[in-house]
Amino acid sequence: MSVCWRVWLGGWINGQNSVTYTFRVISGTPTIGYGLAQGAYQNNAPVHIQLNGTSVATITSDVGPDGSTMSSNAVLWSRTLSPGVYRLTLSGSMFNIYGLWTNDPQGIQPGN
Repeated sequence: MSVCWRVWLGGWINGQNSVTYTFRVISGTPTIGYGLAQGAYQNNAPVHIQLNGTSVATITSDVGPDGSTMSSNAVLWSRTLSPGVYRLTLSGSMFNIYGLWTNDPQGIQPGN
């Protein structure tokens, strides 16, 4: 997936919290993804992903000790979506979120 940053919202999530993105796919079938960029801090615990209230994944890769960083870009989860409204929630006890990645930023509109 050729990636570009589509939405910025995030930082270090600590203490069993979550972050939720709402967006509308307005055209095409874009792929949306959660990942960590080269040089970003690794997650320190698994990340749980829900799409429209349904659990779709638990990310256990690229979990490292506090202070460890990514040696390369990594898309840890992705899904191809059709037009519609979506709510993507990431939760966990210690993870990083720098934004969502997509291969088609013109096909996705933040908010609902």
